[in-house]
Amino acid sequence: MKRILIIIMIAAAFLSGCKKMLNQVPKDTTYAEKFWKSENDMKKALAGAYAALRSNMLEQDYLHNLGDMTLGSQYIVITGSAPYFYNSDWNIQIGKFEMNYLDVFRNWSRFYSTILQTNLILEKLPLVPDNTFQDDAEKGRKQIAGQALFIRSYVYFQLLRTFGDVPLVLKEDPEPIANKPLARTDKNLVVQQILNDLDAAANCLDMEYQVETDRGTVPNKAAVMALQAQVYMWRACVIKRPSFDATPDMGDVSKASALIEQIIGSGLYGLPMTNGMVDSIRYSKVFVGNSRESIFELYTRYAYNEGSNNLMPMKFLRVPVLAKTYASSLGLGTSYVNTLFPRIIQTGPNKGDTIPDTDIRRNLFMYDADGTSPIFIKYNNIIYNNPNQLTEPYLDNNVSLIRYADLLLSRMEIAVYNGQLGAAYSQLRDFRHSRNRPQMDSVAFVSEAPLSYNRLLDEIMTERACELFMEGQLYFDNVRMKRSFVPWLTPGRYNQEGYLMPLDPALFNNNRLLVQNKYWAGKI
Repeated sequence: MKRILIIIMIAAAFLSGCKKMLNQVPKDTTYAEKFWKSENDMKKALAGAYAALRSNMLEQDYLHNLGDMTLGSQYIVITGSAPYFYNSDWNIQIGKFEMNYLDVFRNWSRFYSTILQTNLILEKLPLVPDNTFQDDAEKGRKQIAGQALFIRSYVYFQLLRTFGDVPLVLKEDPEPIANKPLARTDKNLVVQQILNDLDAAANCLDMEYQVETDRGTVPNKAAVMALQAQVYMWRACVIKRPSFDATPDMGDVSKASALIEQIIGSGLYGLPMTNGMVDSIRYSKVFVGNSRESIFELYTRYAYNEGSNNLMPMKFLRVPVLAKTYASSLGLGTSYVNTLFPRIIQTGPNKGDTIPDTDIRRNLFMYDADGTSPIFIKYNNIIYNNPNQLTEPYLDNNVSLIRYADLLLSRMEIAVYNGQLGAAYSQLRDFRHSRNRPQMDSVAFVSEAPLSYNRLLDEIMTERACELFMEGQLYFDNVRMKRSFVPWLTPGRYNQEGYLMPLDPALFNNNRLLVQNKYWAGKI
């Protein structure tokens, strides 16, 4: 479909209301009576849902702060006092979520504006007359319903991973003032609702894209399946097996595996390879957007006034990558540079057997990788609003949320859980070869059979960091895989659900039914 340029002001114009604790406003009922009359109305409302999702994930760098900044200063160094960085420690880097200035991470209200928008779409869609659809009405309804269900599922999954139990709101509410506050819904019920919605979405959408330019930015059936696989893995590892030392529930792991294998087997995704290696030029375009690597991404392109001038990946850039910017707000930590992409790799069992690191990601992700202060350039597609003066720069990259490499790495993880350690190692070796990464000495010279469960999971987590850094998910990967990748998330804190965010105290106003997450009780 053609991208709709009108961004709907969803909270004021379309929302028919919500519970008091969600802090939303009632709809303008007169306006609503004139809306929801045609397929075009529904598409505008759906455009509003996409715009709201983009805002949910990117406001104050929510996606990258929670998914990447939490890794600590070994990966991201705060070099300046940019907005939202209030001290040199930046509390989120050290897991101090109770500190000031973190309300955007602790308050779920804005996410519910998106949920309520999708609820409205799903409830109004059956009432739209068939003759207002441009083509087949049934197919048109399915396309809109499938996308709305996907967006609602994605938002609820993000809430689930961030807060645990959350209020489950599935319908519009025409009388918000009369309603009483809602309690949190048990996470087991929330995750099952997400899976049910994704089943319904999969039945609405096709694997093929209607328009190739929609690739990645409009969810298809494969995007639904990929998200469903992530949900099954979270339930298997975190919800059903909550302790740090517990192994996953294999029933859910098997369900995730079947979905991933179906997507891989479709042949719709993945970059072309020569002798098992991806082309570095094609690989670099993955992070601009709409590539065969993309399964779902946020459309944030300058041409549609959706580019960003302050998204976190841009805060790493400086001269000569970013004109007239001589000091960046963020730098790369020592673990990212020296552990993930060292200049020299040991390649043999004898001390001194070394070669240069030829991983194509090393130079694609870092400018001046061999220098003393390399610049992180994974996202560096810059457009200047004033090109003659090279001023007012905007980042013109889409923001990846799910991509094919994630599925390949999850496949290895699943093989480990299934006890197929040799298969997991073989897949890891092939993945590294595809990036031209020399085999690290920690794995390369150990025969496949003796590799331990934990050893392989550590290697896979490290490879996820190499591949997926600054894509907003490494923190959640660490929680799911139960590694010690995040220094402050100790097993003791993990077992008290200390990986979850505390609820913003503002949410408790006029809502006696809410309770704080147990790790944070008495701390905020």
